[in-house]
Amino acid sequence: MQQPKIIENEKDFCCSKGHKLPVVTIALDEKLSRNQRLLCTECLENIDIEGKAVGLKKMIQLIEENQVKKMENVENIKTNQIKLIESLHSIVDQMKSLELEFIILKSNQTDSNIYIQEIWKTNLCWTSKFNPKLEQFNQFDAYNQCQQLLLTVELGSHKSTQNDQQQQINIENINQEIQSVNTKTNIPPSQTNQSSNQLNVKPFNYLPIQEVTTLNFMQKSKQFISGSLDKSIIIWKQNQNKQWSYQQKLNRHKGFIQCLIINTNEDLIVSGSQDCTLKFWINKNEWLCQQTINDHSKEVYGLSLNQQQNRVVSCGYDQYILIIEQSEQNKEWKVIQNITIDNYGFRVCFIDNNMFTSTPIMNNNNKYFTITRDISIKSGSDMYASFPQQYINQISILVSKNGEYVNLIRKKQNEEILTEQYIDFGIDSLHGTMSNDGEYLITWDYQSKQIQIRRYQEL
Repeated sequence: MQQPKIIENEKDFCCSKGHKLPVVTIALDEKLSRNQRLLCTECLENIDIEGKAVGLKKMIQLIEENQVKKMENVENIKTNQIKLIESLHSIVDQMKSLELEFIILKSNQTDSNIYIQEIWKTNLCWTSKFNPKLEQFNQFDAYNQCQQLLLTVELGSHKSTQNDQQQQINIENINQEIQSVNTKTNIPPSQTNQSSNQLNVKPFNYLPIQEVTTLNFMQKSKQFISGSLDKSIIIWKQNQNKQWSYQQKLNRHKGFIQCLIINTNEDLIVSGSQDCTLKFWINKNEWLCQQTINDHSKEVYGLSLNQQQNRVVSCGYDQYILIIEQSEQNKEWKVIQNITIDNYGFRVCFIDNNMFTSTPIMNNNNKYFTITRDISIKSGSDMYASFPQQYINQISILVSKNGEYVNLIRKKQNEEILTEQYIDFGIDSLHGTMSNDGEYLITWDYQSKQIQIRRYQEL
């Protein structure tokens, strides 16, 4: 690191009185102009200095020391940026390796769909780790290009799965057309078996069209809704034969569906998406999009309704928490508060009308929410927005996933909030929910690959 040096020559400094003597002192008086602060030996003999003064040599030393500190800070920033770039480079290399493995597996068609799904999930995990680091370079020109490349990686395997499924659908459609022609022309089946079998040389099975990201059951109407990676929300209903089929498909979002909530009357759905929007859907014989909130600048991860059903809280990757309230006059929803947090948030949950949990807990103080307390929990690195927070009012328990841990937090009568139990699953790829009465906790994790059911028991 180079040593800083004052550009000006000490001999060029002169006092405002025009004395032909070297400047020796600087008056630290804000009322004086720049030249009036420079004092030579004759100036010092003829004026009284108000306030502090410092020698020119000392001032030059202080300036140089300050410059040294600034340069050290710049060097530290440069070192940290280099380390970040190196870590990004490492992650990109690993992602390239996964893509190469994907290509190899793609060439070997045996059970390729299973491998494709595994690689796709791994890619999502890596891009989740990559995104927070990439955000630190958003001032550079290449930032948008990197974001586009990440989106391409996320969608790559997904599109490949779609192509495989479309091929199977095409084959099935051709078979149906052949059977239709056979029926119309009365050609015996034996004469067409050979041509039909030639089309069915590839083994196949039917797969879901897209991966579901969230499920919410409707207790009153015996329906459930699903959000998925194909940007759609589907309303499912059970028919007389107890078979589930979709009743309506909602297609207004332009990105993955990340979260859904339903009000207690089951006539309002709120959805959050990768397209950075919240949509409010109302049921008038069919589900219609009533309103869209665009105040988030990045994908939305978490939603919650308060007990009175007139407020929604949301969180997302933009490090914002939005408080949205319904107007009593026109029933429209309006953002009444935007809270900036230190990190992006996956989960929020109202635990009464005026308090919700996040990181940290917020409380309603004169209509505006403020931080009221911290809760000590078990937590770890968390790259999955699944498993939303859930508050069970009947037993005053909050379920909160944090990394590989599920914390069970109790709100007591004196408003004290404490973690009473935590469960360590050893992996953050973890999904689950608690029954509405709080009796059962149901989880599935990628490590055990088992559905685990735990039952509430008072000690």
